[in-house]
Amino acid sequence: MSEIPQKVDYKDILPKDASIRVDGVIDGIRQMGENNSWFVIRTPDELQEIIPQIQAATDTYKKSLEPFGEVRMFLNSPSSPVDDLLSVAAKAAGRSEGADLAGEAASSEAGEASSKVAQFAAIGEIRTEPYTITSLALTSADYDVIGAMFVASQAAVWESLADLPELSDKANPGLALLELYALGAASTGFLSVDGEKQFTVDFPLLLPENQRGLGFWVDGDAQVILQKGWASPYESLRPLIGALPIRRKIELLPMRQSSYLVVPPPIT
Repeated sequence: MSEIPQKVDYKDILPKDASIRVDGVIDGIRQMGENNSWFVIRTPDELQEIIPQIQAATDTYKKSLEPFGEVRMFLNSPSSPVDDLLSVAAKAAGRSEGADLAGEAASSEAGEASSKVAQFAAIGEIRTEPYTITSLALTSADYDVIGAMFVASQAAVWESLADLPELSDKANPGLALLELYALGAASTGFLSVDGEKQFTVDFPLLLPENQRGLGFWVDGDAQVILQKGWASPYESLRPLIGALPIRRKIELLPMRQSSYLVVPPPIT
């Protein structure tokens, strides 16, 4: 009778210091779950109160991207130049397998910690039956969870390689994005706003009569002024109750495929 092969862990492959750094990322993700930080649903007034924190986290993220030049990051997808660097550095150092395992571990932790919370934020309950046309918001919430898993994966992969010369003088963009998820973000990314590339963040929103939606924030804005439904396209953005009646043209930016992407398991 053949023995069942033991599952390989990143700790079995990576240098000890690298494993400790990855542990730190995963511990932080787990702590976000214990602190109920994932997909925090807020009223419009509560959301406005954390704008300074949102702006500070955004500034940190944008600064971490400066070494990479032009970055076109669509919502729920990692930044391609960052992933390209990670891929090249991992292969050169012979750490590709360990880096992949680190990313998978962080991705799994983020998905487990956030999936049911996202469902509650989107519809106010947790569903176990198959989705229907009336539960498109749940599908949207799942995509946002997958986005968080991508970010967690990228943060852990980076930390598994952070001691290498290619990365040692740079900040980890994934960790910077996790700061926004720690504030309850639903998704993050660059979009075309009035013809200019801008960093944007969606936040779960609690509206009158227990309605659920997403507050849409644009880098540099002093407040959240737009909202949409969880499953609605960005073309449907409308003024948030109590905010300035400003209309904006929101469009998607083109995105090229990343050459280094840890694909998370499906949400169950």
